[in-house]
Amino acid sequence: MNPLRIPLILCATALLWCAFATLSGAEKEKKPPTPPAPALANAWNPAAETVVIFNPAFQGSEELAKFYAEKRGIPAEHLLPLKCSTEETIARDEFENSIRDPLLQAFKDKKWWTVEKRDLLDPNGKPYAKTMQVVAQNVRVVALIRGMPLRIKRATPKMELGVTDVDEASVDSEIAALGMLGRPVKGPLENRYYQSTRRFPDHYEARGQLLVGRLDAADDATVKRMIEDSLHAEQEGLWGRAVVDFALKDGAYTEGETWLANSMRLYRDNGIPVYADRNPAVLRDGWPLPDTILYFGWYAGQCCGALASPTFHFKPGAIACHLHSFSAATLHTRGANWCGPMLDHGAAAVLGNVWEPYLTLTAHFDLFNARLLEGFTLGEAAWSSTPALSWMSVVVGDPLYRPFPKDRAMTSKDSHDKSYALYQDLARRFLTHDSKKFRREVLKTAEEQQSALLLELSGLLSANDGASGEADDFFQHAAAVFPKPQDQLRCKLYDAELALRKGNSEEGKQILQTITSEPKYSKLPGIAAAQELKNSHQGK
Repeated sequence: MNPLRIPLILCATALLWCAFATLSGAEKEKKPPTPPAPALANAWNPAAETVVIFNPAFQGSEELAKFYAEKRGIPAEHLLPLKCSTEETIARDEFENSIRDPLLQAFKDKKWWTVEKRDLLDPNGKPYAKTMQVVAQNVRVVALIRGMPLRIKRATPKMELGVTDVDEASVDSEIAALGMLGRPVKGPLENRYYQSTRRFPDHYEARGQLLVGRLDAADDATVKRMIEDSLHAEQEGLWGRAVVDFALKDGAYTEGETWLANSMRLYRDNGIPVYADRNPAVLRDGWPLPDTILYFGWYAGQCCGALASPTFHFKPGAIACHLHSFSAATLHTRGANWCGPMLDHGAAAVLGNVWEPYLTLTAHFDLFNARLLEGFTLGEAAWSSTPALSWMSVVVGDPLYRPFPKDRAMTSKDSHDKSYALYQDLARRFLTHDSKKFRREVLKTAEEQQSALLLELSGLLSANDGASGEADDFFQHAAAVFPKPQDQLRCKLYDAELALRKGNSEEGKQILQTITSEPKYSKLPGIAAAQELKNSHQGK
């Protein structure tokens, strides 16, 4: 099966928006005028509006729930036991009877939601019926703890169905639609928070919806590490580089490539350095990717290449997303699909799909990154970038995690972090309106701070901007200044790859020959990537 069954996208999209239009028309009601968009200050305290749901039948689930609630300052009365299956995959009737119905009842009984009958309005604004609606809510965020089921299997016969006939889904996405009372089971539902630039409590149209995040992984220790890494990154700042792995797809696949390209521009404008892999295959085995805080790629079925290397580890607090139809088909594993392995390699949060989602209904990476960089929480950013609810998406990580608050300060004492912070400051001050001055300031600051890393990061920027000669100068300069062989090797690898990509095969092969013949590089992890790159261009 193609990873995203692209040939069905156009048909699926038409049916989807038809279904969305029907749903929206059926649930219109009078609403107050929308207030102006608020500043992204700390006006909303989402921890006070978070419910932590755990499964008492699953060993360790309650302990994790208490651990998370204590770390986040979530009220004890917001811990909710929900006894249900301990399997990751459950039937539709199991979900309805043991999860959805009890959960909805608890929200009403505990006065977390107010549900009343309201008029439905036709397109002319005239009432034609009444329906139960969530009219007020004191809970907007749900954290599902390891032990809660992950996905709902198909109840209809196994055959090719239109998107509006599909009844499988992620448990998380169904819970996100909990307040859509009387909703159809089959097909996706309109996510009224999709594409919003407002904080979640201020988006009136999304009442009854929930921001759902899942704290889940192969074991309890990994979940605790995810929680602690998120908190640490908020306190010290998340400093590092992004990695974007293009698949070089075209035609019906162009949408996915566009999301990645748009994300790169967002990183550039926000002063986050980017390594971009522009090969059809995934990142090469052993390719050096230090300080990776953001990873976005797509199309491979299983975690492989550089991210699967035993030596690779994300920086604490990292967010990683590899787009594939079944990237989150299971989380209780270290080796299958993508989400589990990326968590095992140190990511604090990942996005994934539990069943076939169709490309256009997955999280749009550029929207997700835009909201993250504006200071939204992980939950807000993920769900505002996902078109559908009652569908296939899962957000694995702390939904309250805010990796890029607008007021973040440089508190880390790590010299690498300091260089990343300096780069970001210079980029935000000069890059968008005077790139030449930016580069002059980088060279000046690199000399003052004796930071070879600043030179390397500027080389990555120049390579992405198409200034290959300038990038070559930066990489060579950085390699000459870095004292450690692994840093020298990385800069030379970047330089060789850039030369080969620009058609300078002799120059690229010469750099690779130097790398592979140097004894000081022979036992470093990156040497395998250098040898593979050399072999792939042998005889060309």
